Amino acid sequence: MSLRKRIMILVAIGVVLATVPLGVAGIGMLRAATDRILEERLAMAQATAEHLDELLTQGWRQLDHAGRRVAVEWGVGDPARVHAVLAAVAPQIPLFSGIFFADARGRLVAMELASGDLRPPATFVLRLVREALTSGRRVATGLQRTESGVPVVIFMVPAIGPTGAVVGIVGGIVNLTSPTLQTFIAGLAVGTSGHAAIVSADGTVLASTDPSELFTRNEHPEFFARLIAERRALVGPTAEPHGPSDRKERHIMAFAPVPTAQWGLALGQNEEETFGLVRRLRDQVILFEVIVLMAAVFFAWLDTGAVTAPLRLLKEAAEAVAAGDLKRRIDVR
Repeated sequence: MSLRKRIMILVAIGVVLATVPLGVAGIGMLRAATDRILEERLAMAQATAEHLDELLTQGWRQLDHAGRRVAVEWGVGDPARVHAVLAAVAPQIPLFSGIFFADARGRLVAMELASGDLRPPATFVLRLVREALTSGRRVATGLQRTESGVPVVIFMVPAIGPTGAVVGIVGGIVNLTSPTLQTFIAGLAVGTSGHAAIVSADGTVLASTDPSELFTRNEHPEFFARLIAERRALVGPTAEPHGPSDRKERHIMAFAPVPTAQWGLALGQNEEETFGLVRRLRDQVILFEVIVLMAAVFFAWLDTGAVTAPLRLLKEAAEAVAAGDLKRRIDVR
């Protein structure tokens, strides 16, 4: 191997040894930035889910209080007094667009509704009453439809009389077409591909920043249902159908449970958009490393040429003299 090539190889090795640690450190910092993005998304989902959970917990407490008052008045047997209780309580519970009382036989005794199209179906109310009589526990339903077809979720508590018997149920109606739930996720959609959703225990989307997802099970239903059941928060990549051919596109999803109602809150964004800045910085670091190496090799080629050219002339002259050419001259500059 010629001297020039050996020098260039040594220069290249030296440059690599000098710059690779800096590149590794830079890529390590970018990985840390990626982890911070994931942590921030998860923290955002958890904070919003906790806020929503507090509102739902407050709604449960207010329904429990209303149930106790209604049970007392129903013991008198006067529906007008029951309605008076509901009329007084309804404005104090902002979560619900309507509140109703059904007796132990499933009859709707009194209602206080924001609009007439929120009246729940009688068959569904009867089922809730039977469940209350059987279990004595409060229940948050999944997606339901009123008699007029309005999508709602109903929170139900048993109304327990002075003797401890269940005398009926008090239900609170969450109108899913109102902004009650939507306000929690309205500001969580990040970038052009970002979206946020509140999903029920069966994976049905109850509120979403993407109108096409509302009241469907298109948002990873089995995956979210499992996390809701396990009450587990999670952040990471997932594949979503995208486009007319259902091409899979990787998204970064952050999920946090809302345990009070067996719901979950999810934030998502296209992976390329989520990590776009970090990946561009990574590519720039790698490009910088390559440019530095190529520049070092190029200048080493030039410099070694200046060193090896005179040595080559000297070697050729020495070989000529050794061969008997005593008239060979070497120009010295």
